[in-house]
Amino acid sequence: MGKNILVSTFGKSETLVFELLGFTNPDECLIYQNHPNLGLFDRVRSEHGVFPVSEVWLISTSDTLVLNAYDACKNSPLKDFVQFRFFTIENLKDLQTQEDRECMRELIYRTVLKAYEESEKKGGKLFLSMVGGFKTMSADIQEAGNIFGFQTLLHCIVDGPPFSIAPSEACAPLDSEVSKKIVPVVVDSYRRPAVYLYHSDIKASKFPVEDSEIRFVGKEELKSNLLVKEISKKRREADIVLSNLSFDSADCLGNFRALARLHPRILDKLRKEKIGGGGEKDLFWLRSLPKAELHCHFGGILAPKDMVSVAQEETERINEYSRRVPEYKEWLRCIRNYVEEGKVDSLCGEIVEKEKLRRKFGEIPEPLCVCGFLSQFAGCEELLEKVIYREHSKNFSDIGIEKYEKLGDLQGSALMQSARCIRKACDILINYCERNSILYLELRCSPINYTRGGLSAEEVVNILLEKFSNAKLVCITLLFIASRHGKMSDVFLHIELFEKLLKKNIKFKDYFVGFDLAGAESVRTPKELRFVFESIHYYCQNITIHAGETDRVERIWEAVYHLSADRIGHGLKLKEKKELLDRFVDRRIAVEMCPSSNFQICKYKNFLTKKDEGEEYPLKFYMDEGIRVTVNTDNPGISRTDLTNEYLLAAQMTQGGLSRWEILTLIKNAFSAAFLPLKKRREILKIAEEKVMELIKSEYES
Repeated sequence: MGKNILVSTFGKSETLVFELLGFTNPDECLIYQNHPNLGLFDRVRSEHGVFPVSEVWLISTSDTLVLNAYDACKNSPLKDFVQFRFFTIENLKDLQTQEDRECMRELIYRTVLKAYEESEKKGGKLFLSMVGGFKTMSADIQEAGNIFGFQTLLHCIVDGPPFSIAPSEACAPLDSEVSKKIVPVVVDSYRRPAVYLYHSDIKASKFPVEDSEIRFVGKEELKSNLLVKEISKKRREADIVLSNLSFDSADCLGNFRALARLHPRILDKLRKEKIGGGGEKDLFWLRSLPKAELHCHFGGILAPKDMVSVAQEETERINEYSRRVPEYKEWLRCIRNYVEEGKVDSLCGEIVEKEKLRRKFGEIPEPLCVCGFLSQFAGCEELLEKVIYREHSKNFSDIGIEKYEKLGDLQGSALMQSARCIRKACDILINYCERNSILYLELRCSPINYTRGGLSAEEVVNILLEKFSNAKLVCITLLFIASRHGKMSDVFLHIELFEKLLKKNIKFKDYFVGFDLAGAESVRTPKELRFVFESIHYYCQNITIHAGETDRVERIWEAVYHLSADRIGHGLKLKEKKELLDRFVDRRIAVEMCPSSNFQICKYKNFLTKKDEGEEYPLKFYMDEGIRVTVNTDNPGISRTDLTNEYLLAAQMTQGGLSRWEILTLIKNAFSAAFLPLKKRREILKIAEEKVMELIKSEYES
């Protein structure tokens, strides 16, 4: 037989313990032998699973009469078949204050938790009794049983005035007239532990009451009420989750799961409070939120000031070639003069044709001409911004894909053709992630495009992996880009590079997450590139396709059905084909939307600035339809944005703005759609969820 334990509150009379054991252990304690309802007791014991106990744990105050009563129990004949243990609070003789009562409740909770675990471990049952002690103690042990579980909850009813049983007579039959006045009853039975305890860390070892025959617990140890508070917290959360999921399960499950633990009052605020017109307040909140970036091109990450910073990494080589090539030195001096004099037109003339700038002097290796040009803007970075954006400085909207891409001529493969430049660009990217609370970022890159300065494609990748692995606060992974408008041979070279690194570079396996197809959609359709992607499909790689940004919705259809796209970049035309949109919903295909570049390349409304030209941005429509929409930057340097501002712009391009709840949904979508193994994705999502909860609680529960 397993170890059955009876836990009871206890007062100044040992008689109640004898009455209990007469019911639980009728073969040893015979006090009911002459009771007229003896047969009924047998039936009740059988129906409610009442078995003989081997230990009795008594909880009470440390009053002298209570201690005397305990001594009477343990010295009675009952000691031959039952072990007694006593739990009390040191120097607590009465429950006179609220603090005394709360300390006793903590002791009761801890004792019942320990008894339940011990009886379960030894294959036994836990029985509870509420017969003795103060009424509040009886209420607390009943509540502890509801929380931690029990086999049977017992009580004894006495007809008439109380009477006593001498300890020496504890096992002897009572006179029938006396015994019939006592009625042991089952108050409740078969109560399992509360559901919210199953996956919790609430264990007796964390809330101890030490083993000993008599345990005097210090009052200071119990005053914190750690167990009671933890149980109260778990119970509140369980009630809230039940309420939230019962009445709004679809909405809650589409967002961070932990939000379901928040009070409905807070959820209502998150759904009602809008982002978009709150200025710095909105930006502060958005910047604090943990985020994931799924659509970011390495060739477009640098703002003008960053480009100058990267270019200066090659100062030593620039100076070396200035000494060796007089024409180069004179040209740099001329550029500096233009900068100091603010001659925008002259500077723009130098960069009209990017290929000429890159190789302006045949004997100067890349990227030193570009680096030399950019380094002359040191201290005058605002002028460089005017040179790059010129006619788009004020009206940066609806300029088309070709003009947009030209804005990146001085960075990307023009600038990052050396190890120093690539490393510096990576440092800037990592710092950017930290400033914007980005926990995860997928970087798109064409390594072969960065080999004109003497690096091999493999060396380019190794530099990126080295930097990624040293990032502490962000996880950065890598996608290779297949370009529609480049040479087809380069596409195959990237596939060959992938195959080579997959076989020989262990770190590559950890950081490479898939392939992207980018470039002008009109040059080659997804259908025309199906044969290229067959080898990518063979390796079961993740695939994202730029589609439906400037071309027809059919390009999105081809990306999904011919190239098996897991995600779609931009997807602005998806709304034009309802059947395809429904397919996205059903298959959970994510859409990577980039508000700034979409606004700058195409023509959309901004409701905050009252720019009514263009159509309404489809982001909110997609969300309402159930599509897994994500927000991204595309090219943060070119678009003069960051991920924080992208969420703000997404709200401003939505009529009525986006609610905080919708912002959180977009953030959750990005983590859920990440090209990561399931285990790693869940790990990062959990970290993000914890940070979200901390932020919301600090704001709404303070």
